[in-house]
Amino acid sequence: RGAPRRRWAAAGRSIAARRCRLLQPPRRGPPPRRPTTRSRASTRGRRGCAAGDPSTLGWRCPPSSRARVRTPMAPLRRATTTATTATPRHLQLAGSVKEHDRHAVVVSGEWYEDWEADLEGSFDHEVAMYAESAKGGALSVKVTAAYDESRGEDDDAHDLLVFPDAVRIADVASEDIPTLAAALAQAGGLDAAAASVGCTMEPLAGTTMLICCHANRNFRCACGPGLVSAAEKLCKAEGIDDLRVYPSSHVGGHRFAGCVITYPSGDWFGRVSKPEDVAAIVEHVHVAGRGSSAEETAAALHAHWRGRRGLSRDEAAAIAGACADVDDGLCVDPDTAEDSD
Repeated sequence: RGAPRRRWAAAGRSIAARRCRLLQPPRRGPPPRRPTTRSRASTRGRRGCAAGDPSTLGWRCPPSSRARVRTPMAPLRRATTTATTATPRHLQLAGSVKEHDRHAVVVSGEWYEDWEADLEGSFDHEVAMYAESAKGGALSVKVTAAYDESRGEDDDAHDLLVFPDAVRIADVASEDIPTLAAALAQAGGLDAAAASVGCTMEPLAGTTMLICCHANRNFRCACGPGLVSAAEKLCKAEGIDDLRVYPSSHVGGHRFAGCVITYPSGDWFGRVSKPEDVAAIVEHVHVAGRGSSAEETAAALHAHWRGRRGLSRDEAAAIAGACADVDDGLCVDPDTAEDSD
C-alpha cells in the first residue's frame, strides 16, 4: 500500500515542479554549467604543478600553473624590501608656506572663538572682502584675521597690519576695504590709498607674533591659546615690551599646529607645542637672532622652521635641506592629512 502512495506523491511533485518552470520567464543566454567532479589524478596534478617541476607532470599541468611556476619571485621580494619610505611633500615641514608678496592682517575685537570656519569663504567678513578685492593684482596678498582686546567687540571699524611694509592703518571702515585692497595688490600707493579714505598709517616698531588659534577651522589649532598665554607670560617675565602677540585665524598648514608667524622677519614656524618652543622662537627672532638670514634661522630652529615670506616652497626646502640637523619626521597622522593650505 505504501509504494503506490509514494509513486503518486513523486508524480505530484514532478507536476508541480514542471508548472513552476512554465511560469518562470524564458532564460536568455547559455544554460548554466553544472559543477563537475574532478578526478583525484587531475587534482593531484594541479597540486604538483604549484609546488614541483612542471616538466615532470606533462599534460596534467595547466597553462596557468606553468606560468606561475616560471615567474621569478625572488626579485619581487627584494624590490619590496628595498623600497624607499620618503616623506610625502605635503607632510614636509620646510617648504610648506605658500608663496605670497604681502600679508594683510585684519585686527578687530571679534573674539577668536566666534570666527567662522572659513573666513575667506564668508560673504560679510572683512577677510573675505579684502581677499576678493585683491585678486588679479600684480602682487599676491594673503589675508588673515587677528584679535585685539583693546578694540571693542561692537566696533565696526578695524585696524589693518601690512607686512613686509610693517605699517598699521587705523580705523578702517567696511566701505573703504575695496580701495585699500586694490592698493595692497599693487607695488606702491598704499599710503595714498589710506589718505584718500581718511585713515592714518603709522609704522610698526618691534616684533609682531601671530599664533593660529582658529580651532573652528581645525581642532589641531586649539593649542594656540596656550601658546599665546606662554608668549605673554614670557614677555612679562623678561620685561619685553616691544613684542606684540596676536591670536590669529587660519594661516595655512594646520596639520603642523601650532603655527606661529613673526614679523618683520617673515618667518613661519610649525609644530610649536610647548612653552619652551615659544621661548626659543622669541629668543632667536627678537632677542639674540634679530635680523638673522633665512639660513641662520633654519639652522637655529630647524625643528620648527617652515619658510619665510618671499621664498618659494622649493627655496625654503633647499635651505632647510642644507642644514645637517634637519628633523623632518612624520609628526601627523597620514590618514587625516589634507591640502597644505
